[in-house]
Amino acid sequence: MAVVEVGWTIRAGYIGDARCTRQSSSICFHDGPMETSFPSILMAAEATGVDIIQSVWTICSLERGMNQNVEQLEYIMGNKLQCSKDDPLMLVLPEAWHERTDLVRELFRVVLEAGFTSALYCCRPSVAWTLASGRTSAVVLDVGHNQATTTAVLDGYALRNTVASSSLAGRSVTGRLIEMLDREQLESLESIKRYRVPSIRNWALDDMVNDIKRMACFVRVGHSNFSLKEEPLVLRAPDGNSVTVSASARTEPYEMLFSPPTGFGVSLAELLVSCKKRLDPEWLQQAVPHVFCGGTSQAPGFCDRIIKEAQKKDSCYFRYEKEGSFHVFGAVDGAWTGASLAAASSSFASLWVTRADLEEEGDSVLYRKLLY
Repeated sequence: MAVVEVGWTIRAGYIGDARCTRQSSSICFHDGPMETSFPSILMAAEATGVDIIQSVWTICSLERGMNQNVEQLEYIMGNKLQCSKDDPLMLVLPEAWHERTDLVRELFRVVLEAGFTSALYCCRPSVAWTLASGRTSAVVLDVGHNQATTTAVLDGYALRNTVASSSLAGRSVTGRLIEMLDREQLESLESIKRYRVPSIRNWALDDMVNDIKRMACFVRVGHSNFSLKEEPLVLRAPDGNSVTVSASARTEPYEMLFSPPTGFGVSLAELLVSCKKRLDPEWLQQAVPHVFCGGTSQAPGFCDRIIKEAQKKDSCYFRYEKEGSFHVFGAVDGAWTGASLAAASSSFASLWVTRADLEEEGDSVLYRKLLY
C-alpha cells in the first residue's frame, strides 16, 4: 500500500507511516536508466552530450502523454517500494491539477489499466496538509517551488470556490537570487563547471542556488531585522571556491512574493486574503485556522511577514494573530504525511476507485468520490 506525492519533488512511502521513505527529483533522463538522485541524472545526461532532461510531473508533460508518468509510478511502486499489484495507491497531486478534470479522469484510466495497482485515489494537498496539522478545517497557503496555492478546507473537504494559485513561488525567488549573485563565482564552482552542455549546467546552477537560498536568505520583516543582517555572507564550497551573498541578495529575492513586479501576478497576501473572503460569513465569526506550508514557507521570517502583509489588507488578521490562528508546518513532507494517515483510516476504504468501478460506473464514480 503506497503513497506517492508528485510535483517538483517526488515523495513515496507506505500508507500509515508518518514519514516518506523515498524522495527524488521529478526530472527524468530519457533513453537511460531511471535514476532517482539529481546529480546522477545530470551526469548521465552529460555523458550523452545532449540535453535530454525533462520535468516529468508537470501539466505540459501530462498533456503530451501520460505513459512516462505511469512508467515512473510503476517503477516506484514495484522497484523502490516493493509493492504488489494488489496494493492500492494514494496519489497526491498538486492542487491546481484537481481543477483539470479531463487530466484527472485520463490519469485514473491510464494508471488502473496499467495494472500495477489494484485501486487509486488522488488526494488534494490542502486536505492532506490540514489533516497533518491536526485539524479538519483551515485556510491553507501552500508555497512550493513552482506554484503558490490557497485553499479553504472545511471538515476535510476542499472548498473549490476558494482555490486560487499564483506562479510566484520558490522558483521566482531562486531566479531573482541568480540575477543578484556573481555569475562568474557560481560558474567557477566544481559542481557547476564540470558540465559542458549549457542546459545541463543551468540545471546544476539552479540546484546550487536553491541550496544557497536555503542557507543564506531570509524574509525581511522590518528594517530592524535587516540592519542586523546587513553584512554580506561568504559561503565556501568543498572545492575551495567561495560565493559572496550580499546583504541585499539575502533578503530582496523574497520580496517578489510580497511586492511582485508589474505583470507578475498578485502577492501572497492578496492570494491569502482573497481566499479568506470567499468563506461563509458564519465561519468568519470564529478564528479561522491558517496553515502555512510548502518548502518556501520554511524561510526564516516568512510567517511574521505574511501576517503583517495580510493585516494591511484585512483587519481580521490582527484578531487571528492574537488568538494564535496561524500554524507554520515545520516539515516539507506534511502533505505526504496527511495523505498517508488519511488512507490508513478505516473510514477511507469506501473512497478507493478500482478498475471495476470505472468500467461499471464510468466517470461518475470519480465525481462521486473525488471530483465533488
